Amino acid sequence: MFFIRIILYSKKVFSLKSVLGWNSFDANAYIIYIYMTVLLAITTILNMSYWLLFLTIIIVTKKKPKSDKLFPVSILVCFKNEEENISKLIPSLASQCGNPPIVFMDDFSTDKTYTLLQKAAQSNQNIKLYKCNIDSKGKKAAILEGFEKTTTSLVINTDADCEPVSSFWVESMSKFSEGENVVLGYAPYFKGAGLLNAWIRFETFLIALQYFSFAKFGFGFMGVGRNTLIPLHLVKNINLNDLQPDIASGDDDFIFQKISTRSNTKINLDPDSFVYSKAKDTWGAYLQQKNRHISAAPYYSFVKAWMLHLFNLSQFLFFSFCILALFFMNPMILLNILIARWLFLYFVTYYSAKKLAIQDLWKWIPVFDVMLYFFYFIFAIQYTFSKNQDFETTR
Repeated sequence: MFFIRIILYSKKVFSLKSVLGWNSFDANAYIIYIYMTVLLAITTILNMSYWLLFLTIIIVTKKKPKSDKLFPVSILVCFKNEEENISKLIPSLASQCGNPPIVFMDDFSTDKTYTLLQKAAQSNQNIKLYKCNIDSKGKKAAILEGFEKTTTSLVINTDADCEPVSSFWVESMSKFSEGENVVLGYAPYFKGAGLLNAWIRFETFLIALQYFSFAKFGFGFMGVGRNTLIPLHLVKNINLNDLQPDIASGDDDFIFQKISTRSNTKINLDPDSFVYSKAKDTWGAYLQQKNRHISAAPYYSFVKAWMLHLFNLSQFLFFSFCILALFFMNPMILLNILIARWLFLYFVTYYSAKKLAIQDLWKWIPVFDVMLYFFYFIFAIQYTFSKNQDFETTR
């Protein structure tokens, strides 16, 4: 009924011009104007509150650990059909300081990955290679079995298509763990050419701000599987049925949600701890990947799901109300609101962008801000029509 009234009175209000664009009075139109102003204000305040939260967390999070004490750490890589990536991964893991044990868990590959790793294990005694016994959707079973194969009390999860930026990656994660804590690392994408690459890098930055911030306040909802350290004593009582085995997504998310608390989760923003991956090179592949990731969201707790939805909703509604308000407000007022918003975003994202290695994208924040609106709209439609897809092949 609200939007029907907007349509009925839009032309009438649009013709009212004075200081606010009015030279005559219409009670119904005035009510709609008040509604629009209040809703626009609410969504603006809500959305800006989230951005301020993100900024606060990044500012208070230190790049260096409290202690330089090192603790034994193993690296766990669960893989399926990764022969194209495995040859690049092995040298980067083998070059880590301290020569940590590297456990590879084959999740029912059908290519030559296992054979390549067998050859690598013959020349590197730190490489341990195993085959998963349970063929479940996603890699949940492989991760749990991999935990059982490790010989240290701390394990770092990463993927076969990843590349640590430094040989001090494991060392940095170990120090932040203090021997007993979960450590959330950052996993950006390599810089490439084109809008898609820039968008993926920006969205990864935005998602990182969310999971870092939520974890800091005790509402951790995900641990990126490319760079998370897990103490084994926290997962010893977790079994496959606890991790939604009927869906192919959410492998790392559900484990993280089971073990993370406000007091036992640390955030590592040390540049030496960053782990990079190559971004998707087509929009179709990217949307398919996003569909797989988002398919786990319905299984999040109510509170965590709504905390995420509120940010996305506030972002979407802000621009929706701006578009509708064109029929009720002087366009110059809306333009000033947008300029004020973008100046605010420039301010709150400058330090974060610098700390999370996307300085080159910072100047394009207003463009990405608008793109988020269309992304949420298009993605919602695309996800609706593909939500029944089996994402096993896209992991």
